[in-house]
Amino acid sequence: MLQRVYPVDAAGQLLDWNRLITDPIRLEAIGTGLHPPASVTAVTTSTMSSRAGQHGPAAGHRRRRVPHVFQGQGPLTPFVTALSPGTAAALTNEDVDYPVAADFITTLGKASRGIASQTGDQTARKPPASKELFRSAGYEDVHVAVTGWPGVVWDLFATSQAEVFLYLGHGWHDANVMMLNGTYDSQIADDRLSPADIGSAWTHGLTTAIFYGCTVLDIGDPNNWAAATGYSATSSPGRAWAAVPGPTLYLGFEGKAPSLTLDEDNQDEHGRDIVHQLAVLQAASPDWVESYRQATDSLRLAHGAAIVDTANQKYYYWSEHQFLPQRWWWWETRNLSEMGT
Repeated sequence: MLQRVYPVDAAGQLLDWNRLITDPIRLEAIGTGLHPPASVTAVTTSTMSSRAGQHGPAAGHRRRRVPHVFQGQGPLTPFVTALSPGTAAALTNEDVDYPVAADFITTLGKASRGIASQTGDQTARKPPASKELFRSAGYEDVHVAVTGWPGVVWDLFATSQAEVFLYLGHGWHDANVMMLNGTYDSQIADDRLSPADIGSAWTHGLTTAIFYGCTVLDIGDPNNWAAATGYSATSSPGRAWAAVPGPTLYLGFEGKAPSLTLDEDNQDEHGRDIVHQLAVLQAASPDWVESYRQATDSLRLAHGAAIVDTANQKYYYWSEHQFLPQRWWWWETRNLSEMGT
């Protein structure tokens, strides 16, 4: 009798429910009895795209002992492919922002490649936010079933990079990190994500990365906000993100990002409205730059917004001008080479 099937790592160790499977997929099936079959076959189906593939855990390869263990592996590509155009994924630093991310993907009109959120929820098939999920920039929820053995099933997450990736959380300027695990200013390495953590991971279809968090896209401190608030005016964290291969557009902030919830004075900074409006505008137009300009200007609360365009080597931002007693903001376009260090 076959009892269960589950994913394992290269050493044959069972993977936790929240781990992300990368190519190849390794499966192990286990059973008892005196007359085990020569092999078993697992069918893996993406619940997001409905694509399916077959894998034979230990086809012609079993360990002859009780319990009987069947092992095998196969590529992810039969059911998880780089069909990234028309897809979006998200990761939220706090569970409370999960609905914001879900609304963004739905309003954008893209097929979802999943939302990772702070603690996660195994029952609801929501993985927790992690560096692994941030690096993948998308996943598919995959159902594994063993042919001929009803009830011998497993669910796992497989990497599947999206075209658009949204991060909702906190950014820190001088350290150039974004926060994970619901933290705001943690010094724990697993809670902090930097450009170095990405490496070449975003070269599998991701074209637009959106960082809804403060300051990490600053280049050259064009509005003197970093210097005025005690941060380095020359660190330019946005240059490190621009050097990450893959995306051609980075949308985010060189200054403060309006809060997604009520601020410390119990005021609504309309962060959720800005994210929603960006999706509304982009769904109607293919121009991310113009959509972001309008979304961040609509309530005049997001003038710390900036865009790094690596394809055209451009930098877009709201330039602050003071004509006392008023301040005005103009949408500036400059060459990256002109933006200082």
